[in-house]
Amino acid sequence: MALPAGTAAIIIVAMMAGVFMLAAGRAEGQRVQTDPEVRAAVRHDVSPAVRDLPLADLRKIQTNEAPEVRTIPGYFKNKAMTGMDPAMEKRETSKAFAANIELNFDGVGNVNATAPGDANGSVGATQYVQWVNMSFAIYDKATGKLVKGPVLGKSLWAGFGGLCQSDNSGDVEVNYDKQAQRWVFTQLAISGPYMQCFAVSTTPDATGTYHRYAFVVSDSQLNDYPKLGIWPDGYYMSWNMYGMGAPKACAFDRASMLAGSGAASVCFQRQTSDFSLLPADLDGTTPPAQGEPNYYVELGQDQHSLNLYEFHVDFADTAKSTFTGPTVITTQPWKQIWSIEEADGGDVLDALGDRLMYRLAYRNFGSYESLTAAHTVDRGDGYAGVRWYQIKNPRGKAELAQESTYTDPGKVSVWMPGLAMDKRGNMLLGFSRASMTVDPGVSLTGRLAGDAPSTMETATVAVAGNGVMSPENGGRWGDYTGMAVDPGDDCTLWFTTNYVKSSGQVWATRIVSTKFPGCE
Repeated sequence: MALPAGTAAIIIVAMMAGVFMLAAGRAEGQRVQTDPEVRAAVRHDVSPAVRDLPLADLRKIQTNEAPEVRTIPGYFKNKAMTGMDPAMEKRETSKAFAANIELNFDGVGNVNATAPGDANGSVGATQYVQWVNMSFAIYDKATGKLVKGPVLGKSLWAGFGGLCQSDNSGDVEVNYDKQAQRWVFTQLAISGPYMQCFAVSTTPDATGTYHRYAFVVSDSQLNDYPKLGIWPDGYYMSWNMYGMGAPKACAFDRASMLAGSGAASVCFQRQTSDFSLLPADLDGTTPPAQGEPNYYVELGQDQHSLNLYEFHVDFADTAKSTFTGPTVITTQPWKQIWSIEEADGGDVLDALGDRLMYRLAYRNFGSYESLTAAHTVDRGDGYAGVRWYQIKNPRGKAELAQESTYTDPGKVSVWMPGLAMDKRGNMLLGFSRASMTVDPGVSLTGRLAGDAPSTMETATVAVAGNGVMSPENGGRWGDYTGMAVDPGDDCTLWFTTNYVKSSGQVWATRIVSTKFPGCE
């Protein structure tokens, strides 16, 4: 959640919890953080069925998302990149987008007069669920037909008591636990103490009942911009701790939360040398090796690298839990971008170019493991492009296998990306697209596994914008998107993000499903 672009954030530098020691046998500069903060859930129960919840009252305006922290002053050290982005893609403009768009329909709109939208979504056995900042909806994944919604996010915790029931604080995420075939919903409760609310479905049906949990993340610092990664041994999260100038990483006891029993969180408060960590989220049917840690990645301070960390959790003996790193992965330099221009009458939109975008998608191909990530950059002339990466073998000798900056060939910005791979290694990249002459819409590009490395195909427009977002809405856009892989075939990729359907509407959302040929 962010202060307006260009506004300086006042950062309180605090002593961080946890003990750091040099990691024996690891690369120079890596450290092992021990002595985690451990907290039990403050309450848990089983919810009523979502199918019985009331629909959101569209007449009631709810605007209680907190402002979001911007880039920590001084975090990025090297601002000196000149000229065009050296990783600008080597795209053959004649190579058409290979994937087929299957479903393409509007999702939940701005029913609560809130900015930003925080549109994200996931896909399960038979349903697609989309959650925007204050409300969620459930769709039939075969037809796109609305099954239930929109429903206020806090309705998931109706009758639960405490802040999860009373707050509807936003920064929402919904994900599908593919191995367990369960839905995971999570959002903030920020009235203090600062909490994370979870709802884990009891069946694969998103309209059914949920195991509900409330965890205290901090007694005094807002747990801003949460991001969720599902891993075999835990539900992993990260936050940018508001006012502290440093992220926090936690693992939640997945096995206990799936069973509906008492659960704990194991957390590491990081230092101001980190910013906006992103946890790995498992795609595909092949899990990581038994006991393999979860991975966290952030942008390097030098704007010339990625920092890779390992979070090992032990819920049986929490003192054995560790947070280790970084492994520094050198990249081509990039330049940060703050804002995106719209046509006359529109606002300057927030680029959120200071962090990796959700998700850090993990996939185990058997012969190697893969992480994919993306963020928004200045391509070198004031227009935004999308820098994307594939990291191979993060547990071994981490290798930057692919890296490129995708740009529109004209004076048009592309930003707010979502990225993932299907089981064949084909990759889909979705993003927003806008300029002084192009209203904010949704576009897709991608690459087949056999395409030349570090290249993307020519983008296709999924839905064109038809208006601009007016200045009274504060320029908030995003703050993230959702790119999910269908567990049914491990081929179909689902993307959701904002677009402008008509001027003055603030934002609408689009849901698009896509499949590459030859993936069955």
